Amino acid sequence: MDGFRATGSARAASSRRTAALLFSLLLVSLAAPAGTRSERLMRLRRSFTLLAALLFGLALPARGQQITEFPTPTRLSAPVFITAGPDGALWFTESGLGKIGRTTTSGVITEFPATAPGNNVQGIASGSDGNLWFTEIDANVVGRITTAGVVTELTLPTPLSAPFQIAAGPDGSLWFTEAGGARIGRVTTSGSFTEFAISQPAHGICTGPDGNVWFTGADVGVVGRLTPAGVLTEFPTGVAASLFITAGPSDLWFTAFGQSAIAGISTAGQPFGPFATPTAGAAPIGIVAGASGFLWFAESAGNRIGRIARDGSSVVEFPVPTADSFPTGVAIGPDGNVWFTEQGEVAGAIGRLVPPPVVAASVAVPALSAIGLAALGLGLALLGSLVLRRT
Repeated sequence: MDGFRATGSARAASSRRTAALLFSLLLVSLAAPAGTRSERLMRLRRSFTLLAALLFGLALPARGQQITEFPTPTRLSAPVFITAGPDGALWFTESGLGKIGRTTTSGVITEFPATAPGNNVQGIASGSDGNLWFTEIDANVVGRITTAGVVTELTLPTPLSAPFQIAAGPDGSLWFTEAGGARIGRVTTSGSFTEFAISQPAHGICTGPDGNVWFTGADVGVVGRLTPAGVLTEFPTGVAASLFITAGPSDLWFTAFGQSAIAGISTAGQPFGPFATPTAGAAPIGIVAGASGFLWFAESAGNRIGRIARDGSSVVEFPVPTADSFPTGVAIGPDGNVWFTEQGEVAGAIGRLVPPPVVAASVAVPALSAIGLAALGLGLALLGSLVLRRT
């Protein structure tokens, strides 16, 4: 990142701005001749004390204060993927219960039985018909749920297809990947299926800015493009174990699970990246495009939510407060916040991250380690002591 690497919150950036302000005040205090000797000493003492304390504070890890977690009503729910619904709420799948969850932007959660327990619901997307559509990977089913909780299940024409991820298509249909076969499926809102052969099983899927359907290959480094008519083109990316994909304004981005990185591809098929996550072995899964030129992703093993600039110039991580929460899916809510799922091992939860203010590059300061910041704070404290003795 320009100047410094942010960690869990806007606290570090805000503190650096405050440090710059206090340093300016310190210089003013040194230069100002007004006041008695005792008044000048008091001004100097306060300025040095504040600046030294602040620099010691910067040496501590950021706390990620902007993340709130909302536990699901039922234990072992294992929420996996999440999307913004047509009703102003967020909808998510609970793979451990065979349920669909709904949360308001204030964190009130409702659960709806979607299928028999153990049927392992996975992907979810808002359809053009005002309903939510989801996949049941083990039952070979694509399901539809109204915002009132009424469920309809549609069985795929090919057995053992294992429908995985699903997205609204450019033609008003829902498009989905089949992890059990080398196919991309399409289902109309009236329930009619079509399947398209591809070179390998696929993971993620989305509609691109060019009006085509894009997907990530599950086996080798490939990103594929399907026109609404089913014309297939596949592009090698050199990135193995690609998982989920999202559309930017003019390109596409995807998570490289095995390389712990984020990569992208232009609509012409030109790959770029990968950009490594600051935390090694973070294993990013879900990814979504956000505002202000950023994309957000969930680091399942890193236990963080990540943010990357669309030019790849900065990657910022925000630690999730609960340890081993296994963040997986991520979505932008109607409130402009970043919402994500926490599978966990016992109690599932839905997380909300309020994006911190974007700090302009002009106010960034040179990067310093925690030890460096602490040493600088100590040095300023000693300098202040010397100045005060000579004044």
